[in-house]
Amino acid sequence: MTIFKLMFIVLFSMFLLPVHAGQVEDMDDLLALNLEDLIHIRVETVSKYSQKSIDAAAIIEVITAKDIQNFGANSLLEVLDRASSISMSGTFFFPQNSVSMRGGLSTGADHHVLLLLNGRPMRDSFSGGENFSYFTAVPLNIIKQIEIIRGPGSVLYGSNAYTGVINLITKNADEIEQQVTLETGRFSSTGVQASSYLNQGDLALSVAVKWFKEDGWGFNAIDNNGNWGSFDAGENNLGLVINAQYNAINFNGLLTNAKQDFWGATSTWQADTQPPSSNLQVQSQRVLLDFGYKHTFNDDHYLDANLSYNTQHFSHINYDSFSKNVFFELSHHWQVSKDLHWLIGGSAWHQNVYSEPKVKVAPVPKFSQVWLSLYSQAQYRSSKNVEWTLGAQINKIPDVSANLVPRIGVVYQINENSGIKVNYGQAFRAAYGVETHFDLVICCREDGTNKGGLRGSPSLKPETITTLDAQYFYHNGQSKFGFSVFHSKQTDLIERERAADRVLDFINRGELMVQGLELEYKYAFNRDSQFIASYAFQENKTKAGIENFTLAPSAMFKIGFTHVFEKILNRNIKLAVYNAHFNEAFDNIIRHPNRKEVNPTAKGYNMLTANLHFPLNIDLLTDKEKAYVEIYGYNLLDENIYQPEVAGGQINTNPLKAGRSLYLSLTLPF
Repeated sequence: MTIFKLMFIVLFSMFLLPVHAGQVEDMDDLLALNLEDLIHIRVETVSKYSQKSIDAAAIIEVITAKDIQNFGANSLLEVLDRASSISMSGTFFFPQNSVSMRGGLSTGADHHVLLLLNGRPMRDSFSGGENFSYFTAVPLNIIKQIEIIRGPGSVLYGSNAYTGVINLITKNADEIEQQVTLETGRFSSTGVQASSYLNQGDLALSVAVKWFKEDGWGFNAIDNNGNWGSFDAGENNLGLVINAQYNAINFNGLLTNAKQDFWGATSTWQADTQPPSSNLQVQSQRVLLDFGYKHTFNDDHYLDANLSYNTQHFSHINYDSFSKNVFFELSHHWQVSKDLHWLIGGSAWHQNVYSEPKVKVAPVPKFSQVWLSLYSQAQYRSSKNVEWTLGAQINKIPDVSANLVPRIGVVYQINENSGIKVNYGQAFRAAYGVETHFDLVICCREDGTNKGGLRGSPSLKPETITTLDAQYFYHNGQSKFGFSVFHSKQTDLIERERAADRVLDFINRGELMVQGLELEYKYAFNRDSQFIASYAFQENKTKAGIENFTLAPSAMFKIGFTHVFEKILNRNIKLAVYNAHFNEAFDNIIRHPNRKEVNPTAKGYNMLTANLHFPLNIDLLTDKEKAYVEIYGYNLLDENIYQPEVAGGQINTNPLKAGRSLYLSLTLPF
């Protein structure tokens, strides 16, 4: 049935194309397009300074603020689920927490894609990948653009920039709207978003806040004891983002606090409820306070200095975990000549990690450590059409030998409309507090032996990935196309192995090969109407020959369009429709031969969304054109969506996403 739904969506979208195309009357209309937004978007993430995306030595995708508003979303997670080669997921322990990019879906912890806010890393040193509050609580109305690098980024950003990097860039004071949005919808959802700014003299400040709460959708499953149970997967999210600039000083502030109903620490229903259910919540609070200073020596030299204080507090029924981090970074940019740019920098990351007991003992004792890094990257234009990038980073982590990751890339401009990018690079993901210092031994059996437990190892080597990718790109006044291929080899993957005393130890053992292709297309019919599509395919295999080990879907096809219907009820009404099709996920019996097949299989599905934007044009308002109503529909085909259970491996699947739901919002300027 899924393939027929997919065919219907594609045919429906193709049927609409001639309607849009007829609105482009002549070349003057094409020249009126915002081509900077469509084609020559400038990006900062690839090289830590602004450059055209087509010149950047990386496979990069940009989601603009206009894209986010057009297609609608309740969270950053829903926005990223539309990006090429990405699928968003979670586990019974970490709901709405994981980015699977280029086939990566190894554990419930999200530590193979690095998250940035205005270039500042959002790592937590306890688990390295507890990110769900970032995905659910960040206010979308302050985002200027999201820059997504597919491929290694550790040369400039260090740990976690493994299969990719996602950088949220916020709006400046002169870009943000002063408005408030009120939202309601299914599952008794209620939400508020507001944004404002201050632009006074040398001080420019932008701020946005978000609160979203819903009672939740029905999570129904059979557990590893064969018991059926259910709970409402509700959530309560609060987020605040502040960006301020005063002369050469910059400040980034972030607070996210997310509470989510969840199954529990294992896929087992509580036995004291009839029918079995969950009355549990998991909570995550993240704080970032970052101060930056840019010192300009002359037109060719400047120094960036950043000092960040970053905290994480994760809480559930068994224990609380904490990490408090101070991160200092210096980077020096030097334009040696018109053809050569040289960057050199270094960082020191002080981590303070611990846990506190609740129902059970605290599994990670308090410890502190410092990670050090030194990096350099040079970009050289050897001719009018060829630019080279060469870089490396060396890292020193306590109890582990220093490691070096290099990169080399070339961009060849075939002509003014097309070119080729080829990149070779390595990246790493170092072990975090859970993996290095977890110490929980469960005792004892009748014979005195241990029942089990989990034990960390401070000497774990970083996971390493080596990637070769290439892209052909083409663009003109209306369209943009990219075709990419990639091949990655991952080594020293951190896995668990049961020791002689029955305790699970973290060890370096795994090796994985991943390869695939990605296609992206974007076409603008006019300023307000456009069509976008992407296709991604990947396959992976372990050193032992086990195929599709990561359990991620092998393919995804995504398609969307926006169109403005002019002068309906004397208003320009905008409709945006998007469908993301994900192939059937692979059975976790590949990893866990003894898993129990108790729940529906993780079939392929279509995530169809639509957003209707209706301007109000209220005469009483000064900016009357900025008042509008939106109706946002999620999972409009009402698919039952399951995913392979990747965390515990005792059952085959668990529910992943809500069914059909509608949301109504009102936005007013002030």
